[in-house]
Amino acid sequence: MGAVEKSERLTGGRIGDWFATNLTPNKQTGLGTWSEDEVVSFLKKGQNARMVAEGPMAEVVHNSLKYLTDDDLTAVAVYLKSLAAEASAISTASPVSFARPAAATLFVNNCGQCHGPQGNGMRAATGGGPPLRGNALVVAPDPTNVVRATVGGLSGHFGRFPMSSQLNGVTAQQLADIINYVRTSWGNDAPANVTPAMIFAMQAKTAPQ
Repeated sequence: MGAVEKSERLTGGRIGDWFATNLTPNKQTGLGTWSEDEVVSFLKKGQNARMVAEGPMAEVVHNSLKYLTDDDLTAVAVYLKSLAAEASAISTASPVSFARPAAATLFVNNCGQCHGPQGNGMRAATGGGPPLRGNALVVAPDPTNVVRATVGGLSGHFGRFPMSSQLNGVTAQQLADIINYVRTSWGNDAPANVTPAMIFAMQAKTAPQ
């Protein structure tokens, strides 16, 4: 009916073509491994060593959060870190199988230059991409964020270079395999549930009109 599910508050939800990530101290998909300073940096600058704000969250930082005082930002960080860790109750697609060695090669050849061959990310000063290892946008139970970013590209903000659609060099099946590889590598423990059908559906939404 559109009412707020209070039992699932702050655990994430779909916002258009993006998935708002878990804000509770969940160590895998939320803020459990973030320090208070990292939370403040993300809210104020749109990025920290772990993640860069994208989609609607980037707009929130640009238009609102960056104007808060440091004391207010710290208060928000303290509050979020004080919450009980919760997992998202969102239902996800069933896991699929993929050829991991081939997907690893595709990742290194197509993504490693910007995100590092082990998903550690590259310095923003050089235009590099953010880390993919432990990135809440990447490991969210709903894979919408990484599908949206790789299919539709990113405009580039907070000092990062734009990223073009990754469908320019690979097939839909190959891109799905790359995403599943990223979501299940380097300690990332998200489900490998991205399919070519999801790639095609996002392509239809993000293609120039």
